[in-house]
Amino acid sequence: IFAQARSRVAPSGTMLLSSYFGAALGLVHGVAGLADPVELFAPFQVAQWPFEVNWAHLPSPPDHFFIEVGANNYNVDIQDLAAVLADGPGGFVVTFEPLADKYGAFLARFREPKRTFYRLGSEHERGIVLPFAVERCKLRSLVTFHVSEFDGCSSVREIDADFQASWNTAEVAWPDFHPNHCANTMERRTVPCVSLEEVVGKWLGGREIARVKIDAQGADLEVFRSLGPQVGRVFMVQVEVFHSGSAVLYKGGARCREIVAG
Repeated sequence: IFAQARSRVAPSGTMLLSSYFGAALGLVHGVAGLADPVELFAPFQVAQWPFEVNWAHLPSPPDHFFIEVGANNYNVDIQDLAAVLADGPGGFVVTFEPLADKYGAFLARFREPKRTFYRLGSEHERGIVLPFAVERCKLRSLVTFHVSEFDGCSSVREIDADFQASWNTAEVAWPDFHPNHCANTMERRTVPCVSLEEVVGKWLGGREIARVKIDAQGADLEVFRSLGPQVGRVFMVQVEVFHSGSAVLYKGGARCREIVAG
C-alpha cells in the first residue's frame, strides 16, 4: 500500500493531513491487485490554512514564536512558557508530537468536559499541536516511528543493535531503566514528517523564532539540521544530548560531541 502525507490548500482553505487508503477501503494506489491493507490510514484536517488563521482569534498577532519538537506529555512549552507567552502582544507555540495518544492528550489538556467548540488543533489559545515527526525528510513524506515500551523513548531512529551489550560497559553507563524499558520496540508506526525549513520558511512565513526546543530521542541533530537556510531565523535552540562517553542508544544517533560540532 502506498500512502502519502501532504499539506495543501484545499478549496475551503484548510490544511490537511491526507492519506491514500488501502484496498479494504476500495482505493489501491501504486500496488495493483493487493487484497488486504498493510496499514490503515485516515485523512483528517489538523490545522487551518493559511497558517496565520490559527492565531487569528488573538487580540493582536504574536510577536514571538516557539517551536517544540517531540513534546510527549511532560515539561511542555505551553506550561513552561506561560509568562513569556502572555508578555506584550504575546507569543505562540507550535508543538509537534507524532504519538497519537499524546497528540490527543494535548488537544484535551485545557478543555472542559462539556460540548464546547474548540479551535482546530488548539492545545491552548496561544498554541497549536500537530501530529508530525520532524526530520530532514522530503516534502510530503512518511517515516517509520519506533514506539518503545516507555513511549518517551520513541523515535524515528531504531534502537542501536549493540546497545543491550554495551549500555553498562562504556565510559558512562546508562541507568538500567533504558535497556529494560527504552530499548524495547513495541510497535512501528507510519507517521507524516515535515522539516523545520518547511515549518519556519513556509508555514510561519519566515518569521523569527525565539526558541526551538528539540527532544527527538537520537534524531536531535537531524531535526536541527532540517532548518536548512532558515537557521538564521532562530535565536536559541534547546536540545537534548547524550553523554559522549555513553553507549549509543539509537542507531546513528548523535551524542554531545557530535551535536556541539554541528
